[in-house]
Amino acid sequence: MSPAAGDAATRDALANRAGGFRLGNEPVVCRGLAAHWPAATRWRFEWLRALAPELPVEVVVGNREGEATRLVQTTWGAHLASLQAPPEEQAPPHNLKEFDLLAHFPSLRDDLRTDGLFPPGAIVSQQAWIGVAGARTG
Repeated sequence: MSPAAGDAATRDALANRAGGFRLGNEPVVCRGLAAHWPAATRWRFEWLRALAPELPVEVVVGNREGEATRLVQTTWGAHLASLQAPPEEQAPPHNLKEFDLLAHFPSLRDDLRTDGLFPPGAIVSQQAWIGVAGARTG
């Protein structure tokens, strides 16, 4: 899908959902709005791991918002592999709290079709976050 086609699809999906909320200063959740973006199908742990499996990363072990934590050095590939472990084999949560995915892998921005959501110049910052299934950020 070309970027222009992706942007049009995002705009159409947003227009179809616009009747369910009013735009303003309140957060809005549009489930499925980005389902056609390349990131929705391409960004799988195996594919992301292959980008730079030996890249050194620092992870936070534990939940910084509610308990004592420690920092651990690992690699991008090892961290993503740990996120795929079955729940009974997972260690305490390991989070890339300050890892800027889009800064380390700028080409991933091409998989995000935010142009269809906001007018030109409206987006001044983009961030992406990866965690285990059910993970939340706050």
